[in-house]
Amino acid sequence: MAKRSTKASRATKSVRAVGNEKVPVICSECYEDFVFDNGIDGDEIVCPVCEHAADRPDEAQIARISEMRANEKKGFLKAFITFVIAMVGYLSWIGIADSAWYITQTADNQNYLFWGPIAIWGLGSMIMLVFSWKYESDRWEAYF
Repeated sequence: MAKRSTKASRATKSVRAVGNEKVPVICSECYEDFVFDNGIDGDEIVCPVCEHAADRPDEAQIARISEMRANEKKGFLKAFITFVIAMVGYLSWIGIADSAWYITQTADNQNYLFWGPIAIWGLGSMIMLVFSWKYESDRWEAYF
């Protein structure tokens, strides 16, 4: 038997089996969150709390929900990474301002503080606000 290439192995691992996806849904009657397993046979979804029943989503709807949830995750990661960058800039500025080196340099009442980290904090905060707004606008919740 021929050995598979690593590229083919990675492509095979990334493919999901159709019908085996767990999708978080929200009941429109009681607003309870639960996970719908698409691999279980049946014609309807039933809420475990209030027993509200609805038609089962088709594969196109499941694919749409998966796509929207992936976009939501990417938006969150972008906002979180820019938040971390902004906080690193701010904390490094605090570290510079409180360091013994800065105190000895400013003994003659000259302001030698390096303002670059504050610029990183300000720019990172503005970008984070944009990504946070995009994340909130991309949020997707599946009600049934």
